[in-house]
Amino acid sequence: MPQSEVYKFYVGRETQDLVENSLTVNYKFLHDRVQQAAYALIPDADKQSIHLQIGQLLLSKISIKKQEERIFEIVNQLNIGVKLITRQSDRDQLAHLNLLAGQKAKLSTAYANTIEYINCGIQILRTDSWQQQYSLTLSLHEEAASAAYLWVNLTR
Repeated sequence: MPQSEVYKFYVGRETQDLVENSLTVNYKFLHDRVQQAAYALIPDADKQSIHLQIGQLLLSKISIKKQEERIFEIVNQLNIGVKLITRQSDRDQLAHLNLLAGQKAKLSTAYANTIEYINCGIQILRTDSWQQQYSLTLSLHEEAASAAYLWVNLTR
């Protein structure tokens, strides 16, 4: 279902008109079951690639100011497709995004999620990250230790 009345502007227009206009039409599935059924139609072999594309689109289309608000949505999509990211600069960027997501999750006392994001960030660091990305590597390891401490004390 369209999330606004903007879609009416495009009714009866040619595809070229759609490309030239900068208005965005947002849609939402009518019901979760419809979304689940559509997702089930995607071949398993293509799911990582599609999630990666969705994450990259979100990252490129959402302003830096709004990225913080939607950090979980962006990072979750990219993390599903992380095995397909080959450029180290992109992996470093994702490690940083995982750090931000982990920090935001920790503020919400979602320590299990914090650990998941931080561990993902650590896993995709380059092998010489302590030499090449010292600040990022240190921040990820500090957050990992902090989240583990908080999780252990919460579960006692």
